[in-house]
Amino acid sequence: MGKPYRTELERFPETLERAARVDLVPTVALLAALGQGHLLTVGSGGSFSSAVLASQLHEFTFGRPSHPVTPLGAVQRPRTRGTAALLLSARGRNRDIIDSFYWLARSDLERIAVFATAHASPLAVAARKRGQPVADGFLAYKDGFLATNSLLMTAAVLVRGALRISRAVEPDFRELQVPEWYVDAKKRSDIGGRLAADTLILLSGAWGKTAAVDFESKLTEAALANASVTDFRNFAHGRHYWLAARGARTRVVLFVTPEDRRVAERMLSTLPPEALPVVLSTESPGPAGALDLLHQAMHLIQVLADHEDVDPGRPHIPHFGRRLYNSGATRRRRQRADDVWLARKAAAIGVKTPRGLETALAEYSERLSSTTFRAIVCDYDGTLCSGTERFTGMSQDVTRALIDLLERGLHLGVATGRGRSVFRDLKQAIPEHLWSRVLVGMYNGDLCAPLSEPQPPSRVSKPSAALEPAARILRGFAALLGVSLDERQAQLSIVPEEHTDLDRLRNSVTDLISDDLGVRVVASTHSIDVIPAAVTKRNVVGAIRERAGGHSDVLCIGDRGDPGGNDYDLLAVSLGLSVDRVSAALDRCWNLSPPGTRGPAATLTYLSAIRAVDGEFALDVDALRVLP
Repeated sequence: MGKPYRTELERFPETLERAARVDLVPTVALLAALGQGHLLTVGSGGSFSSAVLASQLHEFTFGRPSHPVTPLGAVQRPRTRGTAALLLSARGRNRDIIDSFYWLARSDLERIAVFATAHASPLAVAARKRGQPVADGFLAYKDGFLATNSLLMTAAVLVRGALRISRAVEPDFRELQVPEWYVDAKKRSDIGGRLAADTLILLSGAWGKTAAVDFESKLTEAALANASVTDFRNFAHGRHYWLAARGARTRVVLFVTPEDRRVAERMLSTLPPEALPVVLSTESPGPAGALDLLHQAMHLIQVLADHEDVDPGRPHIPHFGRRLYNSGATRRRRQRADDVWLARKAAAIGVKTPRGLETALAEYSERLSSTTFRAIVCDYDGTLCSGTERFTGMSQDVTRALIDLLERGLHLGVATGRGRSVFRDLKQAIPEHLWSRVLVGMYNGDLCAPLSEPQPPSRVSKPSAALEPAARILRGFAALLGVSLDERQAQLSIVPEEHTDLDRLRNSVTDLISDDLGVRVVASTHSIDVIPAAVTKRNVVGAIRERAGGHSDVLCIGDRGDPGGNDYDLLAVSLGLSVDRVSAALDRCWNLSPPGTRGPAATLTYLSAIRAVDGEFALDVDALRVLP
């Protein structure tokens, strides 16, 4: 089985050329969506090397902790609050990575992103269905037995994405050359002979770890040698005894970046001569150096294979190996929808165990099921429209669901922090004969206009007297905070110039603005808004109720129902539903979407559960309990 390993290496220049031309927008969006908390990076086989690099890049880019784990490690690891997962796979088809996705989804991690080099893999399809971030379709070429071009593509794109977010210089990876020692026949023979041993000890610093981990993986999978991976200093804490006791059958390989050159040089001067160390080094620091060493390490495998006269890309797979691969060990977790809903509310309250909340959920569910309404009010960004759809508008599925409800007589209110851009997007998505049933509340409810109007009244680009004191303060701090300030009559929008933690930014803005200025600071999915205390999305609820007859309740749906979120007021109603964050209140603002589902995908489940009842509408909560 497989392909000749040498031919895989020969395609590296083509892969690096493609990686240099990849559109980084999906990758940057994916990495940014994961940047505000602890991250598990998940990969198996060769993709575990990608997970190691992705974990380092997360810490490098966002300063947040990250841990690489295998799919089984992800399944067996206790859930921690504020944790997201990034699943990495070449083809997105192996059983372990897919089962781990469904397990994590049932565990209801807030974010379960997928990075796959293949297009529209089963793993990516499952993630997209649940509104989770996906970046895929980078490489049509399929690897052989060992991860080669898919790994190089993944590493190059992730490094480019991380450097783009960090506003660092992106090196041209097309300049990576075949190592000089790989081209020189005499040096190849010398290195192959030096590495001919039963055991290889692989030593690295931080940025050389990905290359060391991948080298060990390929050594083992191709049965070339046993290998031990550790860092330069940990080797000094007892592991050196293996070399003392079994030095004749052991060799050392060092993976050296500029950050650890001095410690590597001290180690080389101390190792016994029989260790015959081989050194892979790079002049590039940080993430670029990690990619350079990975590129070299995959060539070094071929050198060792040539000496052993084997092809690491075409092994004989034993029967028991196939059985092991297909056996699986991560059976999908079964869980009641109610347990997930309770856990979300418990996390918002700050308790680990949701005991005692069952009665509150039962009462809330009963009220949702039994209360009829003639109108709904939805937040836009993060609820009807995902972050990747911000400049293209709602998805076709969400649009079709809204049109169906409008055709059946429902009234729709859209409450957004944005201005006339949403008015324009909705006119493009919804047929004109339904515009009279749609009310758009812009600038967090300050300006409401029916979609049937030619265009809404404009708001001057000058803060009102109520906002001017806050505007003066923020103008002075905009450069320090790294933000741009968009000033409107009843709203100041603070937009980060680079990807940042919006909750932390909101806290900073709140601290800067005095409590006695009569304004509120709220966070959306992409900005921080400062608005007069009297401005609220609840204005849209009152206005749409009047247009719907003025006698029934209104179902409200948003994504930021937590304190400080710009949907907190909107969802603080008897029929308030969140598609993401919830408040601690027990009688409102629950998230009843399927586990692992967020944003517009969660909204779609709510819209699909709305039923007509005697000329009005009601939400079928039992339909929401049917897990996907």
